Amino acid sequence: MLFGGDPDKHRLALDLPRMFAACREALLADSRLTGGQLHTELLALGAASGWTTAGWHCGHLVGADPSAAVRDARPDAYICAVNDRPLRRTAEGGWQAHWILEIHLVDERRGFGGSYKRLLDLV
Repeated sequence: MLFGGDPDKHRLALDLPRMFAACREALLADSRLTGGQLHTELLALGAASGWTTAGWHCGHLVGADPSAAVRDARPDAYICAVNDRPLRRTAEGGWQAHWILEIHLVDERRGFGGSYKRLLDLV
């Protein structure tokens, strides 16, 4: 939810779904896209728009514990820099892997940010 007339906050509100759409298109365009590659793509999109991307990951496998501590996290269950496995794959148990993309953008100088979280591959 957005209140007020701050143009940067309105730009953030528009950039979040735009970046989600770009990440979704990248996933649909490349069946071998890895978690690390999509993470890098989101960082580049954020930087190109003047935002800092917060957090060590930008999403997780549906069914993975999103509150897992970093030391307990399985990299292949997260959209993160060290996930070198394709996102489009068969997961443990034989089912198709599905992903939740979590975009957290911050304007560090002005002290505000926003987030956008949706199923990445079932929309």
